[in-house]
Amino acid sequence: MSDVDLSSIWFQTYKGNRFYPYKPEKIIIDIEEIAHALSNRCRWGGHSLEFYSVAQHSVLVSRNCPQSPTWGLLHDAAEAYYPDIPRPLKISPDIYNVSGGYTEKDYYSFSYSLILYIGL
Repeated sequence: MSDVDLSSIWFQTYKGNRFYPYKPEKIIIDIEEIAHALSNRCRWGGHSLEFYSVAQHSVLVSRNCPQSPTWGLLHDAAEAYYPDIPRPLKISPDIYNVSGGYTEKDYYSFSYSLILYIGL
């Protein structure tokens, strides 16, 4: 796979937009797409007794961030485009080699960039 131009790899979002995971500056930011994706993604890798979406978690966090509810709402926005790895696995540097090389720092940087870009 080393001969593949990673900047050309994309997947289709639910509204039909293209998302380039290796070149996210090509992204078309759509808050509705983020909300849709997060409402369909389960926390803790799906290992909960009942379905608990990332969107539901984000709303609860926003209610506990009176100084910055927007940050609380969008703190996991990157999960709309990049899958989360449950925390016990995140602490191993080897897991990132398997998952494509992105780090937790990259993940939070992308979420923060989305917050700034959307400007909510």
